[in-house]
Amino acid sequence: MAEEKIVRWKVVDPRGIEIAFREDTYSTHIVGDHGEKDSEFRKLIEDFVKKTLSNPHLIMKDPKVDGRLQYLRLDLVGEKNTKRKFKTVKVVVDTDRTPFEIASFSAQYKLQGDFSEEDIVYEK
Repeated sequence: MAEEKIVRWKVVDPRGIEIAFREDTYSTHIVGDHGEKDSEFRKLIEDFVKKTLSNPHLIMKDPKVDGRLQYLRLDLVGEKNTKRKFKTVKVVVDTDRTPFEIASFSAQYKLQGDFSEEDIVYEK
């Protein structure tokens, strides 16, 4: 019998596509695969990830992995009541399943990757 995959939350992107964030992805990869400081930051930006998926500035084909998209949004990232900084929130999504699933996410100062205009799936 297959193990049930617990969904942490779901969101719908601007194209009407549902995206799920699984609990096992969160605990083993998003938080578990990183040092304490990075894990704490990833916990902090979870709400920014939801915002990025539901209201991205760009959705791009992943330049390295077929069947993945990168949702991108420039946002003021940080805790409430602290100095926030502009960062690009990037959410990597697997598209080979229904619903789509989050594979990874990060927030960085620079947009990294070798993108071209043909890679754009959605632009706000």
